Amino acid sequence: MISAGIDVGAQNTKMVILYDDHLLTSRILTGFCGTRNELRMAFEELLRDKTIGYDDLSGIGTTGLGREMVDFATASITESRCSARGAILAFPSVRTLVDIGAEQSQALSCDEGGRVVQYVRNDICAAGAGLFLEEMAVLLEVGVSEIGALAGLAKREINISNTCVIFAESEVISLVSDGYSREEIARAICEAIALRTLTLLRNLEIKNDILLIGGVALNPSVMDILQKKLGRKLLKPFDPLSVTATGAACLARELKADQ
Repeated sequence: MISAGIDVGAQNTKMVILYDDHLLTSRILTGFCGTRNELRMAFEELLRDKTIGYDDLSGIGTTGLGREMVDFATASITESRCSARGAILAFPSVRTLVDIGAEQSQALSCDEGGRVVQYVRNDICAAGAGLFLEEMAVLLEVGVSEIGALAGLAKREINISNTCVIFAESEVISLVSDGYSREEIARAICEAIALRTLTLLRNLEIKNDILLIGGVALNPSVMDILQKKLGRKLLKPFDPLSVTATGAACLARELKADQ
């Protein structure tokens, strides 16, 4: 059975097409904030690449902050539910999930079937999320993808005491003026994200295995700091951005089968 999942996030839109539980194709629309019609056109282009029509699909699941834009979906599903289902598909042993996205970070625990047992999130402040990294990268005059590698080269540890983006910006500017290296500041930025994530996890009953998804999962230093502070190894999927969209595709197929 062929199914599709579309995760419309704050910054990127992720689309996947599955054959049963196997990925046929995927696409990430970076910085996408287009119209409903543009979303449909992008999805239909993905279908055409694999010679698939709407009639071939057993379901189209949509999730994410902008899921109402996908008016051609057969199921609109909460992000936490899709993330848990996608996590279990990627790693059946996962029981705890951390998702650090562009504007919010969230954590949940789930059972062996991918059903959410506990759920917490931080969407009040962008600290601890991807946009925080982007703002800090601008201040350091590096690409956001470079921060993790830079942080790994730091010779000493320093701290950013403020977790609010606005105050953190002032603090980083002061650190630059005081002569701290970009590597040291980059590590402090990664540690600030890790500490905010740990605050979320303290509200859960943490169980192994733990999976990290979302764009920040691509930052090796955030992952390394989290592992050291937790004293546990974290798992990371091959494509941490598309896990939630994959879960949406699975659930859409299963919901259609139950009808």
